[in-house]
Amino acid sequence: MTLKKNLKKRVRARQEKTGESYTTARMHVLNQEQASRPKVSQESLREVTPLVDEVGLTGQAFLMPRFLESLARPALKRLRELLLATRDEPATQRMRAVLLNGEPDTMDFASLSREWVQTQAFLRNLRLGMRGPSRSGRLLSFELRADGMPVTIVVALMPSLKETPKLLLGAAEDFLHAVHTLSNPAVLSGSFFFPDVW
Repeated sequence: MTLKKNLKKRVRARQEKTGESYTTARMHVLNQEQASRPKVSQESLREVTPLVDEVGLTGQAFLMPRFLESLARPALKRLRELLLATRDEPATQRMRAVLLNGEPDTMDFASLSREWVQTQAFLRNLRLGMRGPSRSGRLLSFELRADGMPVTIVVALMPSLKETPKLLLGAAEDFLHAVHTLSNPAVLSGSFFFPDVW
């Protein structure tokens, strides 16, 4: 409700300033907000695949643009610990199979819309402060202590049309800031998200 009220205030302020209709002013305010959000692009990701091998996982790994590199190793170690500790949990089965056992991780286009809905639910829960796996098992959020402070880490097993597993790591804030990108169903196909990488 507060977000809607803030948006309404900004729209009304623009309306007063420009004399535009509410609809036109709202469109401009939303466009300005969209343009000011950080974009996730292939160039802004940093590959940390050697760390994946070092901690005993398989696949390639990439850090979100604002994710601290110093958190990569502890986050991957913690991920491995969690996957080993939850061997009997169906919710972490997919990540375990791919990242621990080296099974291929591919996805067909028919599954993308279901995955998109589940990603949206995961992001909503993340925004609400909930932690844990997504329904599909492709996303997992967990706490990590860094410099005595808790940091919420999110790992995403990105669907790939190729067979090499791809893992995206970031803080919860990174994923929530990239929500406009992640809310696009084409992102989940991997080949559309980062064609040279996926």
